[in-house]
Amino acid sequence: MSKKASSKQEGELQVAHRRIESFGKRFGQAHLVFACHAAFPLALTPDLLYCLWANFQCDIKGRVLEIPWIAVADLLVSGLLSEVGYETYQMDRVVRNLLLNDLEEDENFGQQRISELAQFLLAFVQPQLKSDDPDLRDFALAQRWTALAYTQPTEAVRQLAKAYRVSLESGTELVRMESLVKTLAQPLAEFQPLLIYASSLGNFARGKLETAAAQLREVPKKGNAIEVAGVNLLIPKQIQTPLWQQKAESPTLYKPQRLPAPANMVTIHSPPKKSERSDIERYTRIEFPSECILQQKVDLRIQLVVQTPAQTRVLQKVSITTDIEVKEVTLYVHITASGFTMQQRHKPLILPVNGDSEEIIFKLVPVDLGEQVVEIEFFHQGSRVGYVLVKTNVKNLVV
Repeated sequence: MSKKASSKQEGELQVAHRRIESFGKRFGQAHLVFACHAAFPLALTPDLLYCLWANFQCDIKGRVLEIPWIAVADLLVSGLLSEVGYETYQMDRVVRNLLLNDLEEDENFGQQRISELAQFLLAFVQPQLKSDDPDLRDFALAQRWTALAYTQPTEAVRQLAKAYRVSLESGTELVRMESLVKTLAQPLAEFQPLLIYASSLGNFARGKLETAAAQLREVPKKGNAIEVAGVNLLIPKQIQTPLWQQKAESPTLYKPQRLPAPANMVTIHSPPKKSERSDIERYTRIEFPSECILQQKVDLRIQLVVQTPAQTRVLQKVSITTDIEVKEVTLYVHITASGFTMQQRHKPLILPVNGDSEEIIFKLVPVDLGEQVVEIEFFHQGSRVGYVLVKTNVKNLVV
């Protein structure tokens, strides 16, 4: 590990410790114990939090914890949670791991309480796994994998490996899967092949083919696949050999040479088909403050619009080629910002061919001072097709 990476991790730990300490001083020990329990699910809703509060009123020795019901509301509005969707919240990964470590190391809870939380979560999400809503099913499935990771890690890895096979075949969700596996890296630490594979395919999805190929050299292979928990995970053709060893041009996720000469133009190409093609053009409307206050949440708003927007931090013309019969195009927007914490780093962006796209909002919390850069990446059908930078200056709050 480089000194820079180590320093960054130390900084993240310090910030997480301060946030937890601040929460404990503000609300007290009972609230902190509840926060440790709430750290177990991958994501939280008010309903899930109230169920956690109602089901875990005692420690493993039967002693009452005396957690007030108001702890649910206090946690929701505290700095430990970030809202990532309608009535959906998540903890920062480092904060979550610290709280779970505290819970597991406490003799009043320990591994027994972790197992109890896993069984509770499995029961809670079981009805949602059969939902007609695909988003709700995905939410429940991620929660199920979380519960299994702490109690049946081999089964969790097997199911994740199978999910990767589907994601790879469809060419989507690779970045989301990478984020999920990274969050579960602590309980799945002994399954390094899966962790490396997830990181590699995340880089593959971003178009960083050399990095992705180099990562996979660390893992034993069976032909062009990696075996994880009895499941063969295929290696994409583009990274089976390093780029510099490929004699013929192979399809890549991102080909800079296909972009027009102007640096402010992003071109999105759909895979070629025999049907007629049409081009649609949109302008980027990006709202983000030029100055931020340390530890205060800010919104990053992104939209593609027909008319030149009156106000935008970055104005770019986006040209998208698609089939003539298509009524809308789905892009995926991924955010990278090392000076910020956020829980949801990528979202779909639906663009009608005859109108403005929907507006998507990312919630960021600045954790580093000075000039910071937010990277915005656009993906289409599993390929990175666009890249935008937005700068801001982070300052301390002046009292």
